[in-house]
Amino acid sequence: LGVVTASLVVMYFAGPLSVTLANTLTDSDFSYRQLRDTPPFKYVGFSLGGFLMVFGLISLVEHRLSWRRAGAAALAVAVLCLVYDLPFDDLLLPPNGDY
Repeated sequence: LGVVTASLVVMYFAGPLSVTLANTLTDSDFSYRQLRDTPPFKYVGFSLGGFLMVFGLISLVEHRLSWRRAGAAALAVAVLCLVYDLPFDDLLLPPNGDY
């Protein structure tokens, strides 16, 4: 329950925080709503939260951390991004549709 909760919190807040950080670094004033369908902002929350969820659950089940499991989790999230984002022009990866 803790792994899933933490990953969903990261998934929800990572995108808006990345836009805030980009605005600070570039001295611009964009909102997350304006950038939620543009790379890399549309992938930040789903990728970080998804990686944390997959890697956390794999590690929890197998009772150990490893680079191999981290690579498998990263590959699984990348494949999910490709499968759900490339064929559909109007589909927003979660949680981007919430804003």
